[in-house]
Amino acid sequence: KAYLIEALAHAKSNGMTMPSISIKSGVSKETIYNWLKGKGYPNIIKFAAVIDACGKQIKFVMSNKEPGL
Repeated sequence: KAYLIEALAHAKSNGMTMPSISIKSGVSKETIYNWLKGKGYPNIIKFAAVIDACGKQIKFVMSNKEPGL
């Protein structure tokens, strides 16, 4: 949630609005607001689309190892 808030703040500082983020990402503004309110969680594809639409990037490190190994 914190990274979403950060990305939305970044977008706002660059003059973007929630409707423009929604259009660019393909994720409804209602869905984004619900994520912010803790009403549901985004799947990784939609989350990445919103972050990208905000002008930020996320990096993922994936591993098939169990934690602590």
